[in-house]
Amino acid sequence: MRNSFFLGAELEERKITWVSWKTVMAEKQFGGLGVSSLFALNRALLFKWIWRFLNHQTGLWQSIIKAIYGPYGSLDAPIPRRSGGSVWVMIRKSIDALKSKGIDLMQFCNKKKTERRFGREPVERDVSDFTGSKHGFVFRPFKSIVELKKEEDGQFDVIGRVIACEDLDNYDKNGRAGKKKPLTLIDAEGTELRCTLWGVYAQQFSDFLNKCSDHGKIIVVVQLAMTKIWDAVNHGLNFTVSSYTAKMCIQNGFHGTKLFLFNGNKTSDTAEFPEVEAFRQSLVAVEGPAESEQTASRISIASKNSTKDDFVTKFPLKNIAELLDVEQGVPSIIVGTICAIQDEEGWWYLGCRSCRKKVVKSSNIVDLESDTKQTPTAGANEWWYSKCLSTVTSIKTQ
Repeated sequence: MRNSFFLGAELEERKITWVSWKTVMAEKQFGGLGVSSLFALNRALLFKWIWRFLNHQTGLWQSIIKAIYGPYGSLDAPIPRRSGGSVWVMIRKSIDALKSKGIDLMQFCNKKKTERRFGREPVERDVSDFTGSKHGFVFRPFKSIVELKKEEDGQFDVIGRVIACEDLDNYDKNGRAGKKKPLTLIDAEGTELRCTLWGVYAQQFSDFLNKCSDHGKIIVVVQLAMTKIWDAVNHGLNFTVSSYTAKMCIQNGFHGTKLFLFNGNKTSDTAEFPEVEAFRQSLVAVEGPAESEQTASRISIASKNSTKDDFVTKFPLKNIAELLDVEQGVPSIIVGTICAIQDEEGWWYLGCRSCRKKVVKSSNIVDLESDTKQTPTAGANEWWYSKCLSTVTSIKTQ
């Protein structure tokens, strides 16, 4: 019953939760809502729920919440520690999360009723005392991201200069085509951060590179980015940063992210993007022309080179016998089938997946001080790590 109430389920009409997302997000002329950002839509619906809860004291919405949650079915009551993931608790937590970002829903709802406008047609008016960013940017320092040990929920904004980028990767996964563009950004404090753009955002960046004549000072603003650990070590159900492999990076969301790209050699629109112009001025003050030229060279090469071309079309195809006649330093391509792996030369070893230290088969451990022959008790997949005197079950070749 609760599920039907929250989803608005009725047999007489199709509710929004019964319609595919593709239809919902389509333009209005094609029967959709015309909403480009799920993040903004969800927050708008949240505002609507809270407003109804405050103003319709005898309404069904408030009666249901109070019947389910009792004394906790209020906006003023503290959230219980063991609250779980109920709909009402998630709404309460979202209010606090928005307030931490500078959006106080309760303050808006407590204004006079004459100032509230929730009609179908929006009412526009000029605001003479508006201050702040036109796009609502709240930039996060890179250091606060790279020092994270676990991925965080939620989104944030970042601004940085591109100092390196890899090729545009047109991949195919499970029959679905996709695009990937890894970047390296640096902020005003000199902290570097990896950023991966996917899908249309990767294509947007590549198109900008083709149009931009100077790649030395490309400024990127990612609005509503999210954290992502790459090369992570899985500890139970949580992915954490390992000190020797994993790095905290960022990437775009599915559809809610906005990507802004600027040529740092040109003045930005100070009226619309004052933060970007301030960041650009800081680059001009600290960066010399030589460093800018080196950055431009690296990015230009990465944008033009193709990994597929390097390994398929640019270099000659050779067989193994012909490699003996190839001069040192001259690249060639060979195509072959692995028929055996030499495991007696010591060029690789089995190591613990977490710490990479060498392990041996538990059944091969021999107690030299024992007078009786040992009977192997370890399982077939158990390995012994002598440094920690412990058994590990997850290994890989090193």
